[in-house]
Amino acid sequence: VLVPAVPGSIATSAIPDHADAAGALGSTWHWLVNGAYVLPKTPLFDTANLLAELAGGYLDKVTQNEAAYLGRAGYTGIDKPTRSVVTLAVNFTPTWFQVLPGVDLTMPITWAGGISGTSPILYGGYKNAGNWSAGLGATIQQQYIVNLAYVGYYGSYDTNATGAATAFSGPNGALSDRGWVSLTLKTTF
Repeated sequence: VLVPAVPGSIATSAIPDHADAAGALGSTWHWLVNGAYVLPKTPLFDTANLLAELAGGYLDKVTQNEAAYLGRAGYTGIDKPTRSVVTLAVNFTPTWFQVLPGVDLTMPITWAGGISGTSPILYGGYKNAGNWSAGLGATIQQQYIVNLAYVGYYGSYDTNATGAATAFSGPNGALSDRGWVSLTLKTTF
């Protein structure tokens, strides 16, 4: 069946070919800067690792299906992309050695979120949306590693007149009303 093309429409009658998508396509630029620092012993911990990552992106141009691009004029949803986005992720892990014979303790704390803008790329970053976690870990006899952590999400969403969510500030906005607990056990043999 041939469907006549309508200017600005998205063809849904054909399966995308060669990794093409039915939505908008375009050219983007991305950058990333990260670093790590090991803190020396303090009265609060024996050592600590500090990791940080600053990332960003820029939309150069929309090249296909501009009518499907949420950043177009007239669209006002909370998920409306901006031309540029900046995100930050930080991980701080203090360590205490030999809290019990053969047991080292860690307390990983992480935060990641959007600093500015809303990415036109899925999972590319969203201002005021992200995730965080806090936990405890134990390395036992340098053979067993046990970690317990809580992971939470934050972000916003738009609702309609009935209170149903209609648009999210990224995937984390959709999860902002729930968190989860993770328990892992790793060993070497």
